[in-house]
Amino acid sequence: MVSQSAIAGLVVQCMISILIPIFVYVFMKKKYKISFRPVLVGAAIFIGFVLILEGALNAYVLHVNETTAKITEHPYWFTLYGSLMAGVFEEVGRFIAFTYLLKVYRDRKDGLAFGLGHGGIEAIIIGGITAIQSIVYAQLLNTGKLETAFGQLPPEALQGIKDSLLDLTFVSGIMGGAERIAALVLQIALSILVLYAVKEKKFSYVMLAIFLHTLVDYVVFLHRTIGLSLMVVEVFLWIVAICSYIFIKRSKSLFNI
Repeated sequence: MVSQSAIAGLVVQCMISILIPIFVYVFMKKKYKISFRPVLVGAAIFIGFVLILEGALNAYVLHVNETTAKITEHPYWFTLYGSLMAGVFEEVGRFIAFTYLLKVYRDRKDGLAFGLGHGGIEAIIIGGITAIQSIVYAQLLNTGKLETAFGQLPPEALQGIKDSLLDLTFVSGIMGGAERIAALVLQIALSILVLYAVKEKKFSYVMLAIFLHTLVDYVVFLHRTIGLSLMVVEVFLWIVAICSYIFIKRSKSLFNI
């Protein structure tokens, strides 16, 4: 059975993932007078470029194409591919958004707003909705209805769901919520960096954003592929978040504020 403390951890993760973006929006609206359009475009770019376009490419590379599927079975190649695609699709998506969709939104506050929309919807989907899904699955497992609900799945896939649920703890839920906060700060920093690249017509900064994004995701993916300690990943993410926050604070000079 999944313990009640683990389920409580998922509830906390869900609340953090959904409420923090809302809180940050209210704060930015009051302090910086941000517009809602960059927030909306940031969320749309994440959905369009990550969930749809990147998702379609991943389906082809990892499953449909036998050659690439075989290559990416190796954990390090899979990690490199996954992290690089995340960096390319998200940062190119930002670049396209600021270049074509947000032509009159080139102030620092617009970078903040875009990053909030991009990172906020990511937090809600990955942290919030995933936590809700896990809570439902945990209840099904605890009541003996998981097999009935997913009887069409192969036995190994069903066992994988069970194992992931039984590995949950209260701490893992808290860490999942903390990870979403760290990711949100990073997304805001990267959005400001790409906005600066567009504003100054320096594509090299977009390449820098792709590199940094890929590097961070590479370390995160190592937890899933080779079992790198979750604590190591969390510490790394918070170091990245602190550096991102410092960059956000100092980015005023990039926009002559």
